[in-house]
Amino acid sequence: MIGALLLIFLLSLSGWSEAPAALPPDSRTTVELTCRGSYDSNLLHYSTRDRERFLDQTEPHPSPIRSLDDWRTDFKVNAAWQFRELSLGGSELRAVADFAQHAMNPIKNLGWLSLTAAQDFGGDWNAALGYFYEPGFYIRDYRDMHSNEFHRAKFSLNQWSGRLRWRPVKWGELNCSGKSKQYFYNGYFTEYDGRAGEGGLESVYRSRDWRFSMGWTYSEFNNTGFNSVDRLPPGLNLEDNDAGDGDWREDELTASARRTLRIKDQKVFVGSHLTWSSRYYTTQQPPEIDPIHHGRRDVSYTLDLFIQSPITERVLLESGVETGRRRTKAADPIVSEVKNYNRWGYWLELAYQLR
Repeated sequence: MIGALLLIFLLSLSGWSEAPAALPPDSRTTVELTCRGSYDSNLLHYSTRDRERFLDQTEPHPSPIRSLDDWRTDFKVNAAWQFRELSLGGSELRAVADFAQHAMNPIKNLGWLSLTAAQDFGGDWNAALGYFYEPGFYIRDYRDMHSNEFHRAKFSLNQWSGRLRWRPVKWGELNCSGKSKQYFYNGYFTEYDGRAGEGGLESVYRSRDWRFSMGWTYSEFNNTGFNSVDRLPPGLNLEDNDAGDGDWREDELTASARRTLRIKDQKVFVGSHLTWSSRYYTTQQPPEIDPIHHGRRDVSYTLDLFIQSPITERVLLESGVETGRRRTKAADPIVSEVKNYNRWGYWLELAYQLR
């Protein structure tokens, strides 16, 4: 489905480029191809205990993955049509598709598609509407509470988003955004299905060669697949299944800084980005019924450093390193033992402006 939609969009762009007389005089199309290679030290976000079990081959249920770390290669196509037919300002239609392959663990291969429409309003204002679709994402193997057998837990994601940007001055802007997400898990784990709503604010400040941003996002997840009559079967180990009332609320803070350097008449960008989040599970189930979620709080962060440098007018090279971790507290101490993790990684990306 992703490939078909993207192909239709690219063929349309091709058709426009072959018949420029049919286009508005100030319209243009752009296509960017990106190849990104990235290393992840902890592909499934295993805890220290689970990592040791994997390495010692003492897991109660052998994992289907071949290695804890992996090299991922992303191939991305970014196509846009920019035009001006409304008196208010410029318009843009954009489609982005990404296909990711893993060297050691093909079970984690994935793809996604995003479609966006943006419109300027009078110079200071810009609004955008978007759709994002991910047909399948593997998490890890869990025990199905109904069959008492292990199966792969995967989900698909539909996401609709909106953004409003106000830039009254050259050096500053304010962004307001909202998202609506739908998670659909495979048939063995439909009790995980849910909907999430998200709203956020971001401020951006520019000063000569610097760009700073700070943002806050609030999210709520409604575990629509949860049924209060479901109970974990007697003897089922808590770490084998995430069943229960998975409703949560989350605050996320972001901060970034980027500086533009000029080296041999070329602009080189260096920067850093930090994301910190606190998620609190809101289940009203008592701890003896839902120990996985009762009183649970997850605190996570990700920090990355990157550098972008043009090779030619059409080719951009980016590299970076990142680190992240999660710390969890809940009614049952086994939750921390299973959910806490650390990871780090690095990446190298090459982007080519095709047209």
